Amino acid sequence: MACLALTAGCAHQKLFGDAGDKPDPLASLAVPLAVNSFEITNADNQRGVFFKLSRIPESVTSHVEGGDADPAQIIVEVEGPGGGEDLAAQTFPGTDTLVSQIHIARTNGRLQLGVELSALRAPPYTVHQMADWIMVRINPSPAPHN
Repeated sequence: MACLALTAGCAHQKLFGDAGDKPDPLASLAVPLAVNSFEITNADNQRGVFFKLSRIPESVTSHVEGGDADPAQIIVEVEGPGGGEDLAAQTFPGTDTLVSQIHIARTNGRLQLGVELSALRAPPYTVHQMADWIMVRINPSPAPHN
């Protein structure tokens, strides 16, 4: 099991309307969308990659990239309110035989989470949002039938 805590810069943002308007007092309370930590688990022939976010996201979508000559990568796009500084792509070792690396970046309030696999094709997977957690469940091979 691998667990890694990430610290993301938190920027104070002031919002102003038209000239002469006062700043919104609630604008400084908005927490930028960030990954606080992630964990990779392996149980019952399934992998789980859990991302703990700094806030509940507005939407979560996913797709697969790579294949052919490049390793497959499950990309999870996480939308949140604008705010915070953009974060350049960061790469962390997956420390797992199937999950080789984790990629994290933030642009304009959108997080992009990449789960790079050691295979050229992505096995069946599902993405679940649970409040401020996102779980990518990967089933590398069919479960045995009884």
